[in-house]
Amino acid sequence: MGLGAWSEGRTAFSDQTPDPKPQTLSPIRIAELCERVSKKIAGKPGAVMDQITSCAGEAGSLVRMLCQPHTLESPLHLPAGVRVIGINSSVQRSAGGTVQFGRTRSAAFMGHKIILDTIKKMGATAGREMIADPMNGYLANLPLNDYKKYFRSSLPETMKGGQFLLAHGSTIDKAMPIEPDTIYHIQSATDHHVFEAHRVREFVRYLEAAGGLAPENPKRKLVLDKAGHLMYASHISYTRDARQGADACDLLIDLARQRESAGIYGAKITAAGSGGTVAVLCDVGERADAAIAEILRDYEAKTGLKPEAFLASSPGAWASGTTLITS
Repeated sequence: MGLGAWSEGRTAFSDQTPDPKPQTLSPIRIAELCERVSKKIAGKPGAVMDQITSCAGEAGSLVRMLCQPHTLESPLHLPAGVRVIGINSSVQRSAGGTVQFGRTRSAAFMGHKIILDTIKKMGATAGREMIADPMNGYLANLPLNDYKKYFRSSLPETMKGGQFLLAHGSTIDKAMPIEPDTIYHIQSATDHHVFEAHRVREFVRYLEAAGGLAPENPKRKLVLDKAGHLMYASHISYTRDARQGADACDLLIDLARQRESAGIYGAKITAAGSGGTVAVLCDVGERADAAIAEILRDYEAKTGLKPEAFLASSPGAWASGTTLITS
């Protein structure tokens, strides 16, 4: 699932009557083209998740995407009376955050390679040969219990890129070369990917369970609390293990957590981190609205920054209509 499962549908508006959907293009294809524009024209490389969210988002739902590499699945509908809002910290992602994002990415691929080498050794000891990657190239496919039991202890906490290349060779990542003199935090980066995949699956399970319970059922709040606490755990992992946190976002999370009694269940940093927007899972209603307003006031008073809240969602660009422009 990856981080896409946390993303709420965003909106693209048009003042014109929507054109019919092009018969030869899908939401995924539109998003891929937007990603190419981002890389080649705007000079901002990144994953296709943001573009898919903007294109295929649905009101009252979370985009559900299997990032292998990007398969759009059925939307995750939020339980009645529950929403996900965004609070912009007004802290722009720094160049340092971009560098760290690349290093964490590389470290995770290094962890993947070391795990494969460990599997080969285990197979050789048992007289068996590994003929294909059992993870299919994605750490998210490694069961959490297997990771903790068999593989985590084989990962170094840190390793220089040059040492890794000598011991294990290159990784399957073609986009980002390993820098020989850079120190990579391999174990923590791998931890984040494997544990996060497990958290996302559990988050989906809890939200679906809450959707099957009546709002007045006391069990529903317990299930939503579990989903929200997974968001807190994700935030901590993104800060500590992926090293993409930001003090401002930590403050927003803390302010949200202080107001759980007002119908707030959880919060986490989003996207590439190092600033940006925090997602908050909360009730629809006056109590939650008042709590969000308090969070904004307290945050501005403590930081001097003007936050911005996105309180609702609506259909993405695919529903609004698209226009194909050719030169």
